[in-house]
Amino acid sequence: MKKHSIKTYKTKTITQEIIEYLFLVLALGIMITRTFFTEGINPQSSIQKLTITDPTYTLTISAVMIFAFLTFLLWKIYSEKFSYRLSAIEFPLLFFITAAVISSCFASNKRVAISESIAMIAPVIMALMLVQIFDSYKKIKILLYTIVTLGALCAVYAAAQFFWINDLIIEQYQNTPNAFLANLAIRNGSYQQMLFEHSLYSKDVRGFFTTGNSAGSFALLASFTAIALMIEKIKNRKEQKGKLKIFIVTILALLTFSAFALTKSKGAILAAVIAVAMLITFLTFKKYIMKNRISILVTVILLLILCLSLIVPYGVRHGRLPGGNSMLVRWQYWSASFKMSLEHPFTGVGPGNFPYYYPHYKNPAALESVSDPHNFVLTILTQFGPLGLIGFLAAVFIPLFNIFLSDTETKSKNLTCSILVIAIVAFLIHNCIDFAIFEPAILTIFWAMLAAVTAMHLNTKKSKPAPIKLHALIQTPSLLFAVVIAAAYFYYALMPVTKSMEKTKLANAAIKNANINQAHILLADAANADTLTPNPSAFNGRLYIQHFNISPTTSPQMLIKAKNSLTKAIKRNKADFKNYEKLSDCYITLSETQTSKRNEWLNYALDTAKKLVKLYPGCARVHLKLAKTAERLNKKLLAIKHYKIAVTIEDKYRKQFQVMYPGKKIFSRLGDQNYIFIKQQLKLLTEE
Repeated sequence: MKKHSIKTYKTKTITQEIIEYLFLVLALGIMITRTFFTEGINPQSSIQKLTITDPTYTLTISAVMIFAFLTFLLWKIYSEKFSYRLSAIEFPLLFFITAAVISSCFASNKRVAISESIAMIAPVIMALMLVQIFDSYKKIKILLYTIVTLGALCAVYAAAQFFWINDLIIEQYQNTPNAFLANLAIRNGSYQQMLFEHSLYSKDVRGFFTTGNSAGSFALLASFTAIALMIEKIKNRKEQKGKLKIFIVTILALLTFSAFALTKSKGAILAAVIAVAMLITFLTFKKYIMKNRISILVTVILLLILCLSLIVPYGVRHGRLPGGNSMLVRWQYWSASFKMSLEHPFTGVGPGNFPYYYPHYKNPAALESVSDPHNFVLTILTQFGPLGLIGFLAAVFIPLFNIFLSDTETKSKNLTCSILVIAIVAFLIHNCIDFAIFEPAILTIFWAMLAAVTAMHLNTKKSKPAPIKLHALIQTPSLLFAVVIAAAYFYYALMPVTKSMEKTKLANAAIKNANINQAHILLADAANADTLTPNPSAFNGRLYIQHFNISPTTSPQMLIKAKNSLTKAIKRNKADFKNYEKLSDCYITLSETQTSKRNEWLNYALDTAKKLVKLYPGCARVHLKLAKTAERLNKKLLAIKHYKIAVTIEDKYRKQFQVMYPGKKIFSRLGDQNYIFIKQQLKLLTEE
């Protein structure tokens, strides 16, 4: 019988290769830029000079990634011969985008939901482009060496923090504490100051990222990429200049591994140990694993289910997980997140809206509020809903399963692929107890690595997609679709945020120049420029209150304007307790200023405080506010009830503080004076 030879196609000209390299350079430039200039909103990350908190930065980089892919795709569509390699990411991505749109529609803060959705989706879209570009191992190696180099540079910067920078920051803080705290918007003597000082004096080594855990998680990806390249060089050491290349890669690997010791991230170190164990097991029992890979995969999944069935009951029974303080607080994060997902079972609370909803479910004893549950599965489930979680997990694991279940022989390049897959799996394991994956730089590099292993798997296939000439009936709608996407992005996502941020920055400049009236006008313009964001209105409301407090002889109209601004902010984000708290304070001040309407304003304050308590039931401070307001209206039973709740919450907090920091003086979250005041009022009211 005559054998049919496999037909191959020369699909790319030199010009096409050059263009693809240009797109690759663009992608690498984005990864490098994001690594050196971290996007973050964590208060403690503000002491890093390379941290950027302007959302227009993230949206601009996301736009470059999205439109790079669209441009690349249009170029392919309009070329004489079109070819596209399916990566198994495309359909799950559509699933995830659908979930993001649905959850954003139901989000409390829709502007944050839109921006967060874009930030999550853009790196995945760039990964689709990289899969098309990575048709040769030479291109993939450029990415791998870039990741290793970034890992080494991050380790060097982490060493500088460990030996010098952290001590310098502590010295600066000790010399000018008030100015330092003012820059971070932290009140002197507050509970937030205590948390900040605890973080500062712990000398967390973060590298280019917002936490040491994130730096450790990135080191996990970079170090095992270095191992893969090092093993590859050792296997090919007979080629010219092989020893020099081995030496260079070894130095880079040692530098990236040093980050584990510098960051002292227990989760990252444990994940690295797991990765080493998986690598040794794979290299030792490679043939057996490849032969029985399906049964091994099923066994691993069953073991994971068994672990969950043991861990969850333990956490429910003991209110914590085995381990130190980190596992105590993580169980509190996770249990609150689970309650959140149960109350929003279909849509989630909306992308980026977790920080607004977490106080609704926070354990009263918990020492701090968080903006992420420190578990990537719960993060997506609570914000994007189950549909979003399915889409995200499918986009990650289907390509990995395709590689694991492949019967391709494990030669040199496929061994590199296997090591990278192990690194990705270990990285995901670490992010079951952390949030490093959601730092934009790390998320971008993670998806680039997934694109690399996906492309390496596709490159082993003998048959390639045959290039075809697309008809104009496909080309023209594709161009129109790209134009519509671009217009929608700039009109609904980028431009409103950019205009609003520009006005807000001008308002800040006006405040520094003591031109408060101009600042009020600019903040109102900022609110009008972006009709979805609550931030300018909330800022304006606080500024009106501050303006009145500085000059209390001014007209009460200043407080009325504050009320109107805060009410507008609440309409744009009904889940955030902070604006309700400010509004309640505003009503109290109005009751003291306009005595003729005292009870009317107090009733408004009481109604607002009741809503505030529903949004943050585990906060003693807000119960104290409600109790004081109720007492002013002579509602003694209501006052007694919330005074008691405030004391109970403070006592629970103090008990956990002693558990976490035995022997250390308790820092009252409520304040010692308020705590004594509540006890006195309870005694007085109950006697009456």
